[in-house]
Amino acid sequence: MDDINIQKLFYHPICNSREIERIFSVRNGKDYLLKLRADTIVDHMRLFRVYRNKALIDEKRWSLEKSFYSSHFKSFLRYLHEEPKAKCLETTFGNIFSNEPNGLIFKTEYGPIITISESLLFFLKFSHLALFAFQSDVPNNVRINALRIAIRVMLKTETLDFLMDPRGIVPNDIAKAIHAPIPNQLEFIAGHEFAHFILGHLSDVNIISKPIYFAISPRDSDYKPMKVYNYSQKEEFEADIQAILLPQYNN
Repeated sequence: MDDINIQKLFYHPICNSREIERIFSVRNGKDYLLKLRADTIVDHMRLFRVYRNKALIDEKRWSLEKSFYSSHFKSFLRYLHEEPKAKCLETTFGNIFSNEPNGLIFKTEYGPIITISESLLFFLKFSHLALFAFQSDVPNNVRINALRIAIRVMLKTETLDFLMDPRGIVPNDIAKAIHAPIPNQLEFIAGHEFAHFILGHLSDVNIISKPIYFAISPRDSDYKPMKVYNYSQKEEFEADIQAILLPQYNN
């Protein structure tokens, strides 16, 4: 067995055969994004275990690419006029798994790759549990622990294995209330990242290098740095405003 086929074996537990071929023969932005996701997962055993468990639920129909949500990006685009929508469609977009709970835009030879980390979902869920008013009572110790977890996610010191260890089970009515605002929150964040592109903030002068996944161990803190765009505080506010003004929502 040659070296390439040996390398492909590492991806079999989390990718289907077609995806593995795309990873080893990147031709476009979607392939690049798929490889970005797969490489991060394969190189971190805890993430590997999380996604292997997800794949085992329905291995015959499993797709790593389809396991990442993109509905918030598509929802934002649906409300744009044709010109800004066409511009946004020049990019590749989708979620990644990173413990940087934020949006990132990568500079690649296939154009900008606009992403949101799925760790941000965990930050939002635990923040909501800590801060929202619910019809059912939530004990203060539960709220405090939820807030502690949310802060640890934001500080990149929480182990992101929530799919295997959810940290507890909440009643259905509270779970629904926690999840209800998240699609709108993610849609706004997706719009914020698209706005950076529309406003011309993606300058090569502002490129920095940072890893996708910051290991908790200091030894691995500079793991595989990638080129991403950085912005001034003024540009961040401009993107916030356009994420609100660009979509043509109804009343």
